[in-house]
Amino acid sequence: MYCPFCGASVTSSHGFCGVCGRDITFLKDVTNKVPEEMPTTSAHLSAQPRTSAAGSSAVESFQKYREIKKRERPFFTKGRHNSKNKQKLVKISVGVMRRMDGCLKPVRGRSLPLNVEPQWACEELLAAAIKKQKAFNQDLEDGAHVLLYPDARVITNIPGTDTPFTVQMYKEAIGKPYQRITLYICTLEAVENSCYTGTTSSSDEDSVVVAKLPSGDSLADTVVSLDLSWHLFLK
Repeated sequence: MYCPFCGASVTSSHGFCGVCGRDITFLKDVTNKVPEEMPTTSAHLSAQPRTSAAGSSAVESFQKYREIKKRERPFFTKGRHNSKNKQKLVKISVGVMRRMDGCLKPVRGRSLPLNVEPQWACEELLAAAIKKQKAFNQDLEDGAHVLLYPDARVITNIPGTDTPFTVQMYKEAIGKPYQRITLYICTLEAVENSCYTGTTSSSDEDSVVVAKLPSGDSLADTVVSLDLSWHLFLK
């Protein structure tokens, strides 16, 4: 033990410092209290296992959490991958043509916006167009319908080519944005009896897409098929 005043070494039996002569009896009380307040070695060691157990439990919990997240990761990755592959919808307009004065003409006020997928061919587009028109125009004529270009030609291929029609291919061919594209549906009977003067090859006639519109309100039985026996006549 050392004197707090001069730093000289002293013993606890003395009540004063032998060097500076100061009273150091208060050091006896400090010496007696310190052992009581300090934890014993056995008590300190007994606390160690509890700390170790808590740390081990935290590690195990973290490992379980990491295993769960590892199992979940493929599902979330797959969902993001599928959303990228899913085709986006684009908007075009679809109208109705009817026979007027012997010729096919668009019906004013019947064009409606239609959400389609760019890769759709005639079959998908015709079925969707009929469904949309039937939903908003209850007086849509019954019977088989075909899909027409704005010049009243039946849609089979991209104009001037042998490339089968798709919405995207037609958009690229005419150089217009999707929202400025307007196509039409018309009854097969009106097309056959119109004054259409275009020419159609035999191969084109065999690939004309016809949709049969049911007479009822429901479109659940709408059938899109190839009419191999239909012939486009000339006037």
